[in-house]
Amino acid sequence: MALVANLTSGQRVSAEDTRKENAPFHCHICGGEMTFVSGQKRLTKHFRHRVESNCEWEPETEQHIAGKYALRDAINSMGKGSADVEQRVGDLIADVLWKFGNQRIAFEIQAAAYEWRKFEEKIEA
Repeated sequence: MALVANLTSGQRVSAEDTRKENAPFHCHICGGEMTFVSGQKRLTKHFRHRVESNCEWEPETEQHIAGKYALRDAINSMGKGSADVEQRVGDLIADVLWKFGNQRIAFEIQAAAYEWRKFEEKIEA
């Protein structure tokens, strides 16, 4: 489940601001075709790959997604710079990236029941 996707033009779009007529969508990681899911069965609007994919994107829980939006909204409410979800930082995708002036701070939200070693593997990459 992804919160952002690209249009064919390369423009980045957010699931929370998307309407179905904006299709086709493409994964911002692998470029694969994606479908917009309106969030009627799940609480969160999102994009998903149309067919099984070898994309590096990991599935996320509703808790994880809610955490991303909550952090983004809290930062943006301060009026100091701007924050957005699922932003590329080098070879990685930050859950939330806060930009203010020429500064950038990347946040990774953890809402998983990982063993500590798995967490260490993720941050060592």
